[in-house]
Amino acid sequence: ELDPKSHRLTGRGTVRYANRSPDTLRVVFLHLYQNLFAPGAPRNEATPVTGGMELVRVAAQGQPLVRRAPGDTAPGYVTNATIMRIRPRAPLAPGGTLDLEFAWGFTVPEDGAPRMGRDSTVHYLAYWYPQMAVYDDLNRWQIDPYLGNAEFYMGYGDYDVAITVPAGWLVAATGTLVNAEDVLAPVVRERLALARSVDTVVHVVTAGERGKGKGRATVEGRGGKLTWRFQARNVRDFAWGTSDKYVWDATRA
Repeated sequence: ELDPKSHRLTGRGTVRYANRSPDTLRVVFLHLYQNLFAPGAPRNEATPVTGGMELVRVAAQGQPLVRRAPGDTAPGYVTNATIMRIRPRAPLAPGGTLDLEFAWGFTVPEDGAPRMGRDSTVHYLAYWYPQMAVYDDLNRWQIDPYLGNAEFYMGYGDYDVAITVPAGWLVAATGTLVNAEDVLAPVVRERLALARSVDTVVHVVTAGERGKGKGRATVEGRGGKLTWRFQARNVRDFAWGTSDKYVWDATRA
């Protein structure tokens, strides 16, 4: 959920990691890219400092894990800037799966952050969730720290994401919107359907139709909020943006 007034994002999520290697994994690694913005984090370019990612809950196979000191070999997790190491209570055998749970929060950095951030009209979220590192057959765990100016080596996965923002705000995201009837006004849904069948650009939401309620872009919502749900299959990452100043055109290719 994003609170645009405080610029605070709070999230919770689950990961099912499948060990498709022939190795027994006693630890697994994740990337906490938001920690690029933590005080003291190594970086190769100037970035805003927000405090980085606050971890509220970490669990493996349903069992909560505590934060450990570097070098501690007990079950738990260790963070080192943008790298997180998790040692579950039992090793992960070849062909097995590991279920992880996270709850976290952070302040969206201001414009000037690498490849994400916010300005006076848009919040654009990338590198916003704990992401599994790649374990490959050449170098094993790929855990180079994120320093700001870098490319990424990511695994493929399936994503099911729910994004809560104020009613009247539009969301653009990876994947397919699967609950349009819950968030978009009927006329907006009709225009989207039209865009899938014609070869011209369809004006889905114009500047005069921004907002919520009758004749506007979105429905009223509950408590002033709406939750948008997106699904993406076999992709490397998930990013999204939201604004109450977006206009929306659509066409097909």
